[in-house]
Amino acid sequence: MEYCHGDFKRCQTMIDEVDKKVKNVEEKMKLFFLEIESYGAQSQIKRALDCGFKRLHQLGIELKPDCDVQALFDEVKSLTKDLNSLNSLIEAHDEKHLTVLDILGRLVVFAYYDSDGTLLQFLVLQMMRATLDHGASRHTAIVFTF
Repeated sequence: MEYCHGDFKRCQTMIDEVDKKVKNVEEKMKLFFLEIESYGAQSQIKRALDCGFKRLHQLGIELKPDCDVQALFDEVKSLTKDLNSLNSLIEAHDEKHLTVLDILGRLVVFAYYDSDGTLLQFLVLQMMRATLDHGASRHTAIVFTF
């Protein structure tokens, strides 16, 4: 309700309070999506991105956006020997993997506004690698069109 009325400070306070009490990963992710959308509505792109990386860290996923994007691209390219291999991707069912892809998908939107595009490239390549390692999801088509 606070988010809908534009009271983002109160919204953040409530998110922080509920986040302390919620143990379920699914519920925590709902809070994250509300939090990141709140930052986006306030044009706080850096905070939205930081929030996403914090949530990934909570899931045990450590991403280093300052890595060599070309090396990551080469790695992903080596995993996709040819485009026909994409047709044989299995469907992903692992909840953690799907949650990570959901977070990365949200971050891609904000990374689009990154000054030099490096962060966007990094996140898209991470999503590609995760898809190739764990299977296809609702994000697959979008990721491979970038």
